[in-house]
Amino acid sequence: MCTSIYEIALDGTHVLGRTMDWHNLGAGPVFVPRAYQWQSIFDDQTYENKYAILGSGGAHDNEIDISDGINEKGLTVQKLTFTNGAQFAAEPDPGKISIAPFELPLYLLGHFSSVADIEAHIHQIQMMSGEHAKHAYGHPELHFVAMDNWSHCCNRDVDPAVAHY
Repeated sequence: MCTSIYEIALDGTHVLGRTMDWHNLGAGPVFVPRAYQWQSIFDDQTYENKYAILGSGGAHDNEIDISDGINEKGLTVQKLTFTNGAQFAAEPDPGKISIAPFELPLYLLGHFSSVADIEAHIHQIQMMSGEHAKHAYGHPELHFVAMDNWSHCCNRDVDPAVAHY
């Protein structure tokens, strides 16, 4: 289980940290440039990021898997492991963006500038169970935290009764 740590310093600075409870950490430093194009492992759909990203993760198929990152606008996203019975959409909705759950940080950091921006568009994104994925990826048990320069912070657990945000 991974844990987010959110602190406010005496000078008002906001800091977002975390624990990573892994025996072997496979993540390393990554830089993702503006206009980076990647393909979702779910359906091979190509996406082009608007913002550059600096973080922790690694190259993975036709994308970069981001565990934690910050984009050039100051938006930070964490992907945390937690066995919480997360359930994801089995059937893609043609009107939504369908991605594997572990791709969410890459998508959010590449496309949004703030927590408010994410909240305004999160209903357009479906995290998929993988049952109909073009490439198998198992069943990730994840939850997510985002914070921005304006000290807005949100934690998103995946409600087992709801297949998307």
